[in-house]
Amino acid sequence: MTDPVHLDAVMAELISSGATGALEVKCDKKRWLFFLSGGALVFTRSNLKSEQIESIKAKAGDLPNNELFRLQAVRRVRNALRATPFTHAYHKGA
Repeated sequence: MTDPVHLDAVMAELISSGATGALEVKCDKKRWLFFLSGGALVFTRSNLKSEQIESIKAKAGDLPNNELFRLQAVRRVRNALRATPFTHAYHKGA
């Protein structure tokens, strides 16, 4: 559904309520999935090449894997928050 509120409000509500599931965000052909467990972001996915680990590794240099994954999650959240207009769906328990 297209939502007049900002995506940060949607994410904040899921995090503060301790949600467990997947938040799917779409903007045209761009797609992000944010997996939450007890309100914590535990995994992300996207279909954007610039957000894949190889692209991040090429730009960030020689960092440990945990730092590369953190940068990847930050990039995905940031890009999804900038997406307008967006649609979203929450899949509880996913």
